[in-house]
Amino acid sequence: EKAGKELEIARNEEAEDLKERKEKNRSRKEKCSNSLTETKTKLNELAKLAYSSLAEAKKAQKAVELEAEEIFDNIEIAQKNFDSAKNKLTAIVAEIETMNKNLSSAEKEAKQLRINYEAALKTNGFENEDLFHEYDVGEDEIEDNQEIINDYQTQVKVNAESLEIAKKDAAGKELIDVEALEEKVETIKEKEEEIREFLSDTKSRLSINKELYENIREQKDDYEDNKRLYAIYSRLYDLASGNVSGNSRITLEQYVQMAGFDGIIAAANRRLLPMTDRQFELIRHDNSNEKKSKTTLDLDVLDNFTGKRRPVGSLSGGESFKASLSLALGLSDTVSMNAGGIQMDALFIDEGFGSLDSKSNSSVIEVLNNLSGKNNKLVGLISHREEIINSIPNQIKVTKDRSGSHIEIDTGF
Repeated sequence: EKAGKELEIARNEEAEDLKERKEKNRSRKEKCSNSLTETKTKLNELAKLAYSSLAEAKKAQKAVELEAEEIFDNIEIAQKNFDSAKNKLTAIVAEIETMNKNLSSAEKEAKQLRINYEAALKTNGFENEDLFHEYDVGEDEIEDNQEIINDYQTQVKVNAESLEIAKKDAAGKELIDVEALEEKVETIKEKEEEIREFLSDTKSRLSINKELYENIREQKDDYEDNKRLYAIYSRLYDLASGNVSGNSRITLEQYVQMAGFDGIIAAANRRLLPMTDRQFELIRHDNSNEKKSKTTLDLDVLDNFTGKRRPVGSLSGGESFKASLSLALGLSDTVSMNAGGIQMDALFIDEGFGSLDSKSNSSVIEVLNNLSGKNNKLVGLISHREEIINSIPNQIKVTKDRSGSHIEIDTGF
């Protein structure tokens, strides 16, 4: 029982260790898978770019920069021509307005003088100018009128000269549509802004792509190493868990259990054969066609008298007791051999003899006596059968009466 508990503890510890290793491998596998997915996503994002390489993108960027520089130069030249034409137009318009004002003023003044003159004629009783000229005119008035006339003629001459100069300056020049020119300038500015935005976006994408390229290049070696490790660990995991194609694969746990159980069966048969007059022999169930089932530790029994094998569950009660006792003794022998010198010095059997006949009892008692004598083991039998009691020299007898149970030790002397 102690060996059974220790075996169970060892199995649990081994199972926990395998589970922990399996979890670590699964975690690393998942991490490698996530890293692979992330890298593939980044590669797919790079594949969607308009340029197949960094050199092509830089070439396109250089062409756009040259085109933008040429457009900026054209804009600057057009702006200068526009400003110059605008200044000249402003000066000409101002000069023409000045001359028009002077001419209009002179015309108004002459008209007013004419009106005043005619009014004065009528006021003074002259029906027309001819009648007025028939009369003498004073020198002062003549001088005043002469001065007016002179000033008027001078102003007319000046205005005429200014008009000729303006006509000469305007000769061969077209009237500029300032609004259309301003609209053209706005269109060029909008195009310039679009080019600037495209250039900025291209630079930003270049920077992002460069960072992505550097990150991918830095992670390439780690990716290759992880890929190789993943292949190794995945193969080991599949082998250990039996996840490979074909029906000839089993898990590592099943293999270890089968190997250990084969040793126990071999040790048990060394006990079972003498007990059954070499009729029965335990054999592990042959499940070569169902390796992934849970029958790797099932037992069959070989009947050496008939040469046939059958499930161990088909044994009779007495035969089952012999098989169970043989397995217990085989387990004891196997633990003693494989546990670094640990000895199982005591064995207790509770009942079980009631299902045996006299011959079987004798053979079982003989095996137990040999175990007790040759191997120096303490074998305790709990039984109420007389033939068993009579065959045991050292006994602890338990009797019960009204006052309770009593123990009597009988050494046979």
